[in-house]
Amino acid sequence: MKKGIVVFSKIVIVVLLLNVFSSTILYVHGGGSLGFLTTPIKYFYEFPKLVIKVYKEFKQPEKLTTIDPNFTTINQLKYDLFALNGRFEQSKWIISLTNLKNDSVIYEWYLTENSYNKTERNFSHAELRNPILLSDKSLIIYNDETNNLYKIDKTSKIIWHNKDYQFHHGLSTDRTGNIWTCTRKSINLASENVSYFDNYITKIDVKNGLQLYHKSLTEIFKENGLIALVHGMGNQVGPMGNDPLHLNKIEPVLKDGLYWKADDLFISLRNRSLVFLYRPATNKIIRIIQGPFLNQHDVDILSDSTICIFNNNASSIAFAPKAEKRTSKDFSSSINNFSEVLIYNLKDSTYTSIYKNQFIENKIYTRTQGQQQLLSNGDLFVESTDAGKVYLINQKQVLIKKYFNNPKPNGVERPHWIRIYENLNFLNK
Repeated sequence: MKKGIVVFSKIVIVVLLLNVFSSTILYVHGGGSLGFLTTPIKYFYEFPKLVIKVYKEFKQPEKLTTIDPNFTTINQLKYDLFALNGRFEQSKWIISLTNLKNDSVIYEWYLTENSYNKTERNFSHAELRNPILLSDKSLIIYNDETNNLYKIDKTSKIIWHNKDYQFHHGLSTDRTGNIWTCTRKSINLASENVSYFDNYITKIDVKNGLQLYHKSLTEIFKENGLIALVHGMGNQVGPMGNDPLHLNKIEPVLKDGLYWKADDLFISLRNRSLVFLYRPATNKIIRIIQGPFLNQHDVDILSDSTICIFNNNASSIAFAPKAEKRTSKDFSSSINNFSEVLIYNLKDSTYTSIYKNQFIENKIYTRTQGQQQLLSNGDLFVESTDAGKVYLINQKQVLIKKYFNNPKPNGVERPHWIRIYENLNFLNK
């Protein structure tokens, strides 16, 4: 009898404590204060929700775009056009080569977390950006803003894995087949109380993944008498901190032209709204290109005297911390209303906006990212990354207008710098 009373008493005490504890949580949750205990109690009762939230986030890409219910899909493409891009599915990244004419899948590869070198970004949040398809069906791929650059074979087996640098934005091949990639690291000049992201242009051997060339953009500008481009202008850009340059594309020159030589590089810097032509062989900047473009991404060579630039047309103000809550109505003119593609002629330094009416009529705009490819027949492929959409347009019509990835319950995954191939004749049969 005595033992039963003791057990019952313990149960009563436990129930009483649980009631006190639950009442305390309800009190704090309702806005009440218990002094220094308030914050720890909040952390305690919010922790399970945080765990569930983190778990769900790690099972999906970092950035999903809200689906526009009024967006109308169009596909009137009559010829083959191939798109290579990655998407995240549950626990792995899948890279698909598809035909945009009918969305048929030609070939697929995958990348799991087994070999992932984790730094600051979770695997599911580190986009597989701008993959390159080689003739033997191997791929060059990387997890964005991480130390993970890979070459995988046609069966998705890793051939090499470079963990030396933080890779980001565009990948390009030069005339020898080697890879130019954007890399970066944080610089801290303690003597001057200055810290910022410095960007590097890095060349990787396609055969073994080893570094062939690696040079700081700060050094390039300093050695060319242009250090003001790094330290002489406003550098604060949103929550990222001091990011004065923001390298986003290296476009190698494949053959001599009227205004460049083979192996020169066109280099795009978003946060300077600047493209420059650089000659690694002599460490000389050949030309600085600034004009009617704002926070651009992507630069492609069109002929022996012209290049094209994806003009995001985004004001730097839009990258400030409080700008996320603003809309295009908060800015003037066409800035932050539509993007465009500009052709720049090095002969006379003129700019021509192509198919501008289609950009305006279809409200094609991406504040960040974005890229273009002008096809041999004159049609223009556009990736509106932030919106999750792709377009194929010309002066007369819209051939493709669609979300690139299939919608998910809570949004659509953004494309990650799609690589376009007009044919697959280069593949070994």
